[in-house]
Amino acid sequence: MRASIGPFWGYVTGVMGLVESVFFLAVSMLKFGQAITATFGTAAELEFLWWALGYIVMLTFHIKGGRTLWTFLGISTAVTMFTIFIYLFGSIAFLDFPKYAYSNAADGFTGTALDFFLVLRLPCWLFVGIDFLTLTSEEVHDV
Repeated sequence: MRASIGPFWGYVTGVMGLVESVFFLAVSMLKFGQAITATFGTAAELEFLWWALGYIVMLTFHIKGGRTLWTFLGISTAVTMFTIFIYLFGSIAFLDFPKYAYSNAADGFTGTALDFFLVLRLPCWLFVGIDFLTLTSEEVHDV
């Protein structure tokens, strides 16, 4: 990376990748603990135990690697998608934006749908850019 795009931009890209990974893991474990607490009614003060358990399980599968990791990821993906679809289809009967949606404005949104998607593209491109910058910089032939 440093040889492809220079020492400063190589460093910045590495730091952005590190920050992305650290925050993704931290938020994933935080939400995992909150989901377990909400689902099973455990004490919120003990969520750190769920974080540790979740992290240890994930780390174990990653260390094992190979077919075990891919089987685990496939099963996890199927269970997650199934849960999401049950939630989405089960909540249609309770869909009431005026009652439940966050509202900054009279119509419930701070702008138009176009405004939302224009802003959404920025963090999405940043995320994709950080991931692909390291891959594409390896393709530079004439440093």
